[in-house]
Amino acid sequence: MVKYLFPYKFKSVGIALLSLGFSIILILFFTNTTLTIPFLKLYDSFMPLNEPVNKQHFFVFANEDVSNELTGILMIIGGLLATFSKEKKEDEYITKLRLESLVWATFINYGILLLLILTIYGLDFLYVMEVNLCTFLLLAFFRFNYLLLKTKKELANG
Repeated sequence: MVKYLFPYKFKSVGIALLSLGFSIILILFFTNTTLTIPFLKLYDSFMPLNEPVNKQHFFVFANEDVSNELTGILMIIGGLLATFSKEKKEDEYITKLRLESLVWATFINYGILLLLILTIYGLDFLYVMEVNLCTFLLLAFFRFNYLLLKTKKELANG
């Protein structure tokens, strides 16, 4: 049996975190707002270049928009929990479906990423990479649950 999966109860927590992260993304996008709070930055790269060398650029408090970080954290943790939680009845067939879903998600995710690398440039590419952090987990999660549902229907029908 697979030893590295989270317990089954974490699947619903993961789905809730994914839903919360996606909801925040939609709210922020449609309302054009940000979540700006005082934040400890390990390094402030936006200091002017003509500052004296002895000026401290490390561990600086600054008001920052943390909406990308917050939604990214929610989506990644939620995706990991939802994708890598055991099913109620975890057997070899479920493990096979999970592995096939992960391989499928890897090919699809990197195929999409290659296409986007060739067609998107500049700062927009940074946004693509941020979204790409979550797409692999989402693809694997949806593919696995699709195969699981398809298998259950096939067993019920015949």
